[in-house]
Amino acid sequence: MAVTENSGDPKSRFDADIKRWELGFSEIEAIRKRGNDTHIAFRNYSVAFSQLALRSAFLMNGGAMFAGLAFLGALSRASDDNTYLTGFIVACACFVVGIIAAAAAALSAYLNYESHSLREQYETKRDALSKSVSHFPDLYVDQQQAVDADNSNWNAEIIKHEKIIIDTQKWAVGFGVTSFILFMIGCVVVGGTMATA
Repeated sequence: MAVTENSGDPKSRFDADIKRWELGFSEIEAIRKRGNDTHIAFRNYSVAFSQLALRSAFLMNGGAMFAGLAFLGALSRASDDNTYLTGFIVACACFVVGIIAAAAAALSAYLNYESHSLREQYETKRDALSKSVSHFPDLYVDQQQAVDADNSNWNAEIIKHEKIIIDTQKWAVGFGVTSFILFMIGCVVVGGTMATA
Protein backbone atom coordinates (compact mmCIF):
# COMPACT_ATOMS: atom_id res chain seq x y z
CA MET A 1 0.00 0.00 0.00
CA ALA A 2 1.34 3.39 -1.02
CA VAL A 3 1.85 5.94 1.71
CA THR A 4 0.35 9.34 0.99
CA GLU A 5 0.47 12.57 2.92
CA ASN A 6 -3.18 12.12 3.87
CA SER A 7 -2.69 8.73 5.54
CA GLY A 8 -4.14 8.54 9.02
CA ASP A 9 -1.02 7.03 10.56
CA PRO A 10 1.17 9.84 12.06
CA LYS A 11 4.37 7.83 11.48
CA SER A 12 3.49 7.36 7.81
CA ARG A 13 2.75 11.09 7.45
CA PHE A 14 6.04 11.91 9.18
CA ASP A 15 8.00 9.54 6.91
CA ALA A 16 6.28 11.03 3.83
CA ASP A 17 7.14 14.56 5.02
CA ILE A 18 10.78 13.57 5.57
CA LYS A 19 10.99 12.08 2.05
CA ARG A 20 9.36 15.18 0.58
CA TRP A 21 11.82 17.42 2.44
CA GLU A 22 14.82 15.34 1.40
CA LEU A 23 13.70 15.46 -2.22
CA GLY A 24 13.11 19.20 -1.98
CA PHE A 25 16.50 19.89 -0.43
CA SER A 26 18.31 17.73 -2.99
CA GLU A 27 16.59 19.55 -5.89
CA ILE A 28 17.35 22.96 -4.38
CA GLU A 29 20.98 21.96 -3.84
CA ALA A 30 21.20 20.75 -7.47
CA ILE A 31 19.95 24.14 -8.68
CA ARG A 32 22.46 25.99 -6.50
CA LYS A 33 25.31 23.75 -7.64
CA ARG A 34 24.43 24.25 -11.30
CA GLY A 35 24.31 28.01 -10.76
CA ASN A 36 27.61 28.10 -8.90
CA ASP A 37 29.35 25.92 -11.50
CA THR A 38 28.07 28.11 -14.33
CA HIS A 39 29.03 31.27 -12.44
CA ILE A 40 32.59 30.00 -11.97
CA ALA A 41 32.82 28.92 -15.63
CA PHE A 42 31.75 32.34 -16.90
CA ARG A 43 34.16 34.06 -14.54
CA ASN A 44 37.01 31.89 -15.89
CA TYR A 45 35.94 32.59 -19.48
CA SER A 46 36.00 36.33 -18.86
CA VAL A 47 39.51 36.25 -17.47
CA ALA A 48 40.88 33.96 -20.21
CA PHE A 49 39.22 35.84 -23.05
CA SER A 50 40.33 39.22 -21.77
CA GLN A 51 43.92 38.03 -21.45
CA LEU A 52 43.93 36.48 -24.92
CA ALA A 53 42.31 39.47 -26.61
CA LEU A 54 44.62 41.98 -24.96
CA ARG A 55 47.71 39.93 -25.69
CA SER A 56 46.80 39.46 -29.35
CA ALA A 57 45.83 43.07 -29.93
CA PHE A 58 48.88 44.47 -28.23
CA LEU A 59 51.21 42.12 -30.08
CA MET A 60 49.60 42.84 -33.43
CA ASN A 61 49.25 46.63 -33.19
CA GLY A 62 52.21 47.25 -30.88
CA GLY A 63 54.53 45.12 -32.98
CA ALA A 64 53.44 46.88 -36.13
CA MET A 65 53.91 50.27 -34.49
CA PHE A 66 57.45 49.48 -33.37
CA ALA A 67 58.30 47.91 -36.72
CA GLY A 68 57.04 51.09 -38.41
CA LEU A 69 59.21 53.19 -36.14
CA ALA A 70 62.23 51.02 -37.01
CA PHE A 71 61.53 51.46 -40.74
CA LEU A 72 61.11 55.19 -40.16
CA GLY A 73 64.52 55.36 -38.51
CA ALA A 74 66.14 53.38 -41.31
CA LEU A 75 64.54 55.50 -44.02
CA SER A 76 65.43 58.77 -42.33
CA ARG A 77 69.10 57.76 -42.30
CA ALA A 78 68.97 56.62 -45.93
CA SER A 79 67.36 59.76 -47.33
CA ASP A 80 67.17 63.45 -46.55
CA ASP A 81 63.61 63.62 -47.94
CA ASN A 82 61.08 63.54 -45.08
CA THR A 83 57.91 63.34 -47.22
CA TYR A 84 57.22 59.84 -45.95
CA LEU A 85 57.09 61.04 -42.34
CA THR A 86 53.38 61.90 -42.54
CA GLY A 87 52.53 58.38 -43.75
CA PHE A 88 54.37 56.79 -40.85
CA ILE A 89 52.71 59.11 -38.34
CA VAL A 90 49.29 58.19 -39.74
CA ALA A 91 50.18 54.48 -39.64
CA CYS A 92 51.45 54.72 -36.03
CA ALA A 93 48.27 56.60 -35.07
CA CYS A 94 46.23 53.73 -36.59
CA PHE A 95 48.20 51.19 -34.60
CA VAL A 96 47.85 53.15 -31.33
CA VAL A 97 44.09 53.59 -31.81
CA GLY A 98 43.96 49.88 -32.73
CA ILE A 99 45.56 49.04 -29.39
CA ILE A 100 42.97 51.21 -27.63
CA ALA A 101 40.15 49.53 -29.59
CA ALA A 102 41.51 46.10 -28.68
CA ALA A 103 41.61 47.06 -25.01
CA ALA A 104 38.00 48.29 -25.30
CA ALA A 105 37.04 44.96 -26.93
CA ALA A 106 38.67 43.04 -24.10
CA LEU A 107 36.92 45.21 -21.50
CA SER A 108 33.58 44.67 -23.28
CA ALA A 109 34.14 40.91 -23.33
CA TYR A 110 35.03 40.97 -19.64
CA LEU A 111 31.84 42.91 -18.82
CA ASN A 112 29.86 40.49 -20.97
CA TYR A 113 31.03 37.43 -19.07
CA GLU A 114 30.64 39.19 -15.73
CA SER A 115 27.03 39.98 -16.66
CA HIS A 116 26.53 36.32 -17.63
CA SER A 117 27.86 35.38 -14.22
CA LEU A 118 25.62 37.81 -12.34
CA ARG A 119 22.56 36.81 -14.37
CA GLU A 120 23.25 33.18 -13.50
CA GLN A 121 23.43 34.06 -9.79
CA TYR A 122 20.04 35.78 -9.91
CA GLU A 123 18.51 32.90 -11.89
CA THR A 124 19.88 30.43 -9.34
CA LYS A 125 18.38 32.38 -6.44
CA ARG A 126 15.03 32.65 -8.21
CA ASP A 127 14.94 28.97 -9.18
CA ALA A 128 16.02 27.79 -5.72
CA LEU A 129 13.34 29.90 -4.05
CA SER A 130 10.74 28.64 -6.52
CA LYS A 131 11.66 25.02 -5.74
CA SER A 132 11.65 25.75 -2.04
CA VAL A 133 8.17 27.28 -2.23
CA SER A 134 6.83 24.39 -4.31
CA HIS A 135 8.25 21.74 -1.94
CA PHE A 136 7.55 23.53 1.33
CA PRO A 137 4.45 25.68 0.78
CA ASP A 138 3.58 25.61 4.49
CA LEU A 139 6.72 27.61 5.29
CA TYR A 140 5.85 30.41 2.88
CA VAL A 141 2.15 30.96 3.57
CA ASP A 142 2.71 34.20 5.50
CA GLN A 143 5.65 35.29 3.35
CA GLN A 144 4.12 35.20 -0.14
CA GLN A 145 4.46 38.97 -0.63
CA ALA A 146 8.15 38.82 0.28
CA VAL A 147 8.66 35.86 -2.07
CA ASP A 148 6.88 37.74 -4.89
CA ALA A 149 8.98 40.85 -4.22
CA ASP A 150 12.21 38.81 -4.30
CA ASN A 151 11.18 37.12 -7.54
CA SER A 152 10.24 40.47 -9.07
CA ASN A 153 13.60 42.01 -8.07
CA TRP A 154 15.54 39.00 -9.34
CA ASN A 155 13.63 38.97 -12.64
CA ALA A 156 14.36 42.69 -13.08
CA GLU A 157 18.07 42.03 -12.47
CA ILE A 158 18.03 39.12 -14.93
CA ILE A 159 16.45 41.33 -17.61
CA LYS A 160 18.95 44.12 -16.89
CA HIS A 161 21.91 41.77 -17.21
CA GLU A 162 20.52 40.20 -20.39
CA LYS A 163 20.46 43.68 -21.95
CA ILE A 164 24.03 44.30 -20.77
CA ILE A 165 25.06 40.94 -22.24
CA ILE A 166 23.62 41.84 -25.65
CA ASP A 167 25.15 45.34 -25.61
CA THR A 168 28.61 44.28 -24.47
CA GLN A 169 28.64 41.49 -27.03
CA LYS A 170 28.05 44.07 -29.78
CA TRP A 171 30.70 46.37 -28.30
CA ALA A 172 33.30 43.60 -28.05
CA VAL A 173 32.79 42.54 -31.65
CA GLY A 174 32.71 46.15 -32.87
CA PHE A 175 35.89 47.16 -31.06
CA GLY A 176 37.63 43.93 -32.11
CA VAL A 177 36.77 44.46 -35.78
CA THR A 178 37.81 48.12 -35.49
CA SER A 179 41.18 47.08 -34.06
CA PHE A 180 41.75 44.67 -36.94
CA ILE A 181 40.67 47.24 -39.55
CA LEU A 182 42.99 49.85 -38.05
CA PHE A 183 45.83 47.33 -38.17
CA MET A 184 45.13 46.70 -41.86
CA ILE A 185 44.89 50.43 -42.63
CA GLY A 186 48.15 51.04 -40.81
CA CYS A 187 49.84 48.26 -42.79
CA VAL A 188 48.54 49.65 -46.09
CA VAL A 189 49.70 53.16 -45.17
CA VAL A 190 53.16 51.86 -44.20
CA GLY A 191 53.38 49.84 -47.43
CA GLY A 192 52.29 52.80 -49.53
CA THR A 193 54.69 55.10 -47.74
CA MET A 194 57.59 52.70 -48.22
CA ALA A 195 56.75 52.23 -51.89
CA THR A 196 56.87 55.98 -52.52
CA ALA A 197 59.92 56.65 -50.36
